[in-house]
Formats: sequence, structure tokens, C-alpha cells
Amino acid sequence: MAFRPDMGERAAKIRRRLFEAQATDLDAVIGLTPESVYYLSGYKSMAHDTDRHHAMAAVATRERCILVAPAVDFGAALEVVSDPGDIRTFGRFRFESEPGAAPALPKPFESFADALTDSLGSLGRIGTIGLDEAPGGAVATALAAAHPGIRCQPARHLLLRARSIKLPEELDLLARATALAERSLMQAVATAKAGMTEWEVAAAITHGIVSGGGVPGFVVVTSGERSALADAYPSGRRLQPGDLVRFDIGCTVDGYWADMARTAVVGTPDARMRRAFAAVEAGTRFAVETVRPGMAAGELFDRTVAHVRQHGLPDFERHHIGHGLGLECFEAPVLAPRGDAILTEGMVLCLEAPLYVLGWGGMMVEETLALTGDGVRLLTRSETSLIMIPG
Repeated sequence: MAFRPDMGERAAKIRRRLFEAQATDLDAVIGLTPESVYYLSGYKSMAHDTDRHHAMAAVATRERCILVAPAVDFGAALEVVSDPGDIRTFGRFRFESEPGAAPALPKPFESFADALTDSLGSLGRIGTIGLDEAPGGAVATALAAAHPGIRCQPARHLLLRARSIKLPEELDLLARATALAERSLMQAVATAKAGMTEWEVAAAITHGIVSGGGVPGFVVVTSGERSALADAYPSGRRLQPGDLVRFDIGCTVDGYWADMARTAVVGTPDARMRRAFAAVEAGTRFAVETVRPGMAAGELFDRTVAHVRQHGLPDFERHHIGHGLGLECFEAPVLAPRGDAILTEGMVLCLEAPLYVLGWGGMMVEETLALTGDGVRLLTRSETSLIMIPG
């Protein structure tokens, strides 16, 4: 991902909103997951792409955030954290610094715990902190030993709730990611034909994402009976006349996700394909046209499933018909049966009503939208109808 100065500015806005609306009884919040560190600090470590346990923390108050990171992250973090004094490093890594051009790497602490406890102490008088970990976790134990007067309480639920409502800057990134995923898919589909392998089509989609400045997350291209395999990797299977081809595409732009899906058929669809797809497409369209701020997640689920059943698939069953989208591909709220989460202005949702029939095939249409004061803003723009690939 490309770093820009506005990443730090966006994080500052997020922190102010967090402490004004969610963390009103907390003096500080410590983010520990890759998403929380990025959310609060504006810095995303590439090391998290290969190791989610790469130890980092964002120690945030309303006005300040100290990044705790391995020494190897120091140079990259300076692209976002303007004050080197707001970075605490630990471990071993050797950086040289050109005189006058870059700050020297501060002396690293021996351990993550040492760097974290020092960063908290530098914030002054702190009474209660929220921790992005389960009760009784290792970080809470270490902080209690180093700062006996500080009270720790779980804050993961607080951060997830805050992340479900997007700032305009976050919405812009989600829209960019969605547009990139959609454009990459449609360009690849336009050149697809019988005889190509699933991997070849997936490679074209991936090329479009990378050349457009995104990072591929998942590229599902499954054909024939394989199209019923949810979240499966592409294979060397060649597209054949009469195949259903299911596309489910996810990528990130500056850490924010896209997740959208379309379905194609190689050649001419048969009657069963047409009938089943009409119900799936109608269900997704109904969800998009029905969802509004103030609605309960469970209500939208029930009404969408009933609509699919009424339009050609009387035995249709699902465990959810959508989810939130943001710094993770699948986040709150989940649109599931009996879901009591209230859909709120500022949420970004993926809506879907897919069908998976093992031994026959699968199909889906997945749309992305933002809930606004006026209703919805649709982020996906391409046609949802069954795509025809030359046979």
C-alpha cells in the first residue's frame, strides 16, 4: 500500500471521534490487532501480511497516539508518524541514518512489554485504559505489574463498534477498493472464453487489481461443479460450454476492503440455471432496495430469505445474507437470523443471497453499499445479470 500524509490525519479524526462517542470513560485505548493498530495510528505494517502475530500496539488518547513496534518498522512508520518521539521500538534491526536527512533509530527496548509500559508512562496521568484483548490477557497482566494504579478493561467490542461507522475518508477508500475489484473482474471476464483455466482468468483479475494500486485478498474463480465450492482457490480446470462460473473478489486499497461477486455461464444457460439465478439475483436486489438505517439485521435477513423462496427457490436456506465491510473483509454487523444489531448510517455492507449445490454448481451476486441519511449509496456499479462467456 502507498503511504500518504492523510493516513495520520485520518487516524487523528478517528481517535477524536472514538473518545467523544465510544470511549468517554477511558483515558486511553490500546489497540493490539493489526486492524486496531492501523485504525488508531494510521500505520499498517507489511509484516502483518505474513504474520498477524507481529507484535505491535497503538497507545491512543484523544490527542495523541504512540506506536509500539519492532525496530524493523521504524523507517516505514516515519512515513505516517510525524514525530519520531511517538514511536517506541523493541528488538534488533540496524538502520543507518544520513546526517540531517532522517532521524536516528532510538535505542530499542528489550521487549514489547518494556516498550509498551514505557509508552503508557509517557502519557502522564492515566487512570483507566481499554485493551484490545480478552480479559486477563498477557498485556493486561504486564501493564498491571508495571503500573499498579491503572485499571484495565476489555475494549475490543468498543473498537469493533466504532469501526462499523465509517468516516467520509474511510468510505472513499472503500469505494475505491470496490471500484478497483469490480473493474478488474469485468475486464477479465470480457476476455474469458471456453478453454481458459480458472487460474488464467484469476491471473487476469489479479493483474488488474495490482496494476490499479490494490492488494489482492481473495480471487475466487470456480467453474462447473467446482462453482459450488464456497471460498475455494482457482484450479487448472478449463472452462467448458455449459459451465457456471462463480466469481467472488476481494482486495484492499490502503488497508480497506472490497468484497463483491458475480456469476457467469459459458455459452447458453439451461432452464435450471436461469430459474435459480433469477431467484438469487432477485434476493440480492430486494435486500439492496429494502435495507435502511434503523432496520434490525435479523429483519432484513428474514425478509430477504422469504423473497428468494417466493421467486423460484422455495427451499432456500442461509446462515447470513451479508456483513459489514471495512478494515476486515467480514466485520460487524452480520446480517443473520435473529440478529438484533441496528443498521446505522455510516455502515458499509455487503449483501448477498448465494446458492451452493454440491454436484451441480453455485451462483451469487454480492453488492456493496453504504447506509446514508437518505437511504443507501451503492458502491458496486456493474450489471448483476448472468454474464455470458463465449463457449
